[in-house]
Amino acid sequence: MIVYRYRTIENALKEIETGTFHFASREELNDPIEGYVCVHWQGDKSAWEGLLRNYICSVYNAIEKFFLQCPEDTIFKESIIIDIDSYNRVPLGDTLRTLGETFLQDPAIQSIASFYGNSRIKVKEKELRFVLQLIHNKALLLCFQIGEKNGLCPQQLAQELISTYLLSANTIFPFSLMEANRISEKDREAIIYSATIVMDEIFELPLIHQSIKSSQRTKGEKLSIAKQKRNWMRLQIDYPKAYIVQLKEMLYPESYVVCFSGNNNNSAMWGNYAYNHQGVCFIYETDQDNSLKLVDRKKGNLKLEVKPVIYHGELIERNFFETFGRVTMQQVRSWLTGTDGISSSIEVFSNTDEWRRSYWKTYQMKTYRKNKAWEYENEYRIVITDLLHEFSTRDSQNLRYDTAALKGVIFGINTSDYDKKRIIEKIKHSSHLYQYVSYSQAEYDEKTQTIIVRKALSQR
Repeated sequence: MIVYRYRTIENALKEIETGTFHFASREELNDPIEGYVCVHWQGDKSAWEGLLRNYICSVYNAIEKFFLQCPEDTIFKESIIIDIDSYNRVPLGDTLRTLGETFLQDPAIQSIASFYGNSRIKVKEKELRFVLQLIHNKALLLCFQIGEKNGLCPQQLAQELISTYLLSANTIFPFSLMEANRISEKDREAIIYSATIVMDEIFELPLIHQSIKSSQRTKGEKLSIAKQKRNWMRLQIDYPKAYIVQLKEMLYPESYVVCFSGNNNNSAMWGNYAYNHQGVCFIYETDQDNSLKLVDRKKGNLKLEVKPVIYHGELIERNFFETFGRVTMQQVRSWLTGTDGISSSIEVFSNTDEWRRSYWKTYQMKTYRKNKAWEYENEYRIVITDLLHEFSTRDSQNLRYDTAALKGVIFGINTSDYDKKRIIEKIKHSSHLYQYVSYSQAEYDEKTQTIIVRKALSQR
């Protein structure tokens, strides 16, 4: 199979010189909804209690990271505690256990767990964010009340924070009344929408910048006061959203991709990926299994299939409580355990083979599917799945490929003679890597009003 890869001149020169492909992360791709999975939360009371217990423990972890002056990404992207039980043998384990047990005894928290658990409502991301935002001040208050004894922050600041959240933490949303009156889904959504507007107005309240500023100066923190203020604001307002993002990302391993096209004459592709037709289009040939050979520094030789992207299909949905794919069964049980025991959602994991097939089928769907608006790209891709976090750095995402797969170079309509010479010379100087490469020229055909490729300008 022949596939094509559009490149700017500079990227092409680098790819030729190093003989590597850069496997792009999701953030580097051009579609912000790439790999989108519609995650919902639907479980019994025990499942919800397990989630809410994890939430307050993760909030405590985020606060601790804040006072340790950790980078912003560490606070908001790495604060979720995947395995609470892993801290059982250290002092923090007692703190987390006390936090979880105390939080779940709160009437408001019990009301939420009962409402969603007893009714088995399918909760989408927006509604979950509302729920977490509703209880966030309560979580902050408890974290500082318990954290004051453990030296989470200076005692004077802890007292100021406790007094700040004491009143707002007692706000109770009428979940019990909604459950008793059997409110319809439509009415529930309307009520929550109205409450969200009111909540947004509450968040306009002033922040306690002065206390943080004072604390920072006495501790000689390295981060600027402005950055700490921003982080503190995010902890007060945005953490529920950051937590949900972390929940979704823990379900499936990260994937990194190299993209190709099945076409060499698409004007939009030349314009978008080859710098307004001034770049090149590489020609690659796969083996009989539609695969390309790559070399990983740790794993050695790899053979990865080049697969087509699908531009249609139904929305991909997964229930969070049934999609723990990156944790052990012991950790799954911990997530699904409430005050009355383990959730019935655990039954989904009993048929391991069936669950695994469903899990990886969804992974394949989200990895090789794009919105129909991108169909003109006729994309093919090779993917590496980062199960063990081996590709988390940019350097580790650059893998050498079998350079014998590079069969040709197509120059764009606007590629300068100077750049053509640079490409040809670079390949000549890397003769130990490239055995046979043809050179072609893309041209505009007035009769067909399409781009055609005039082959074999020269070859080596």
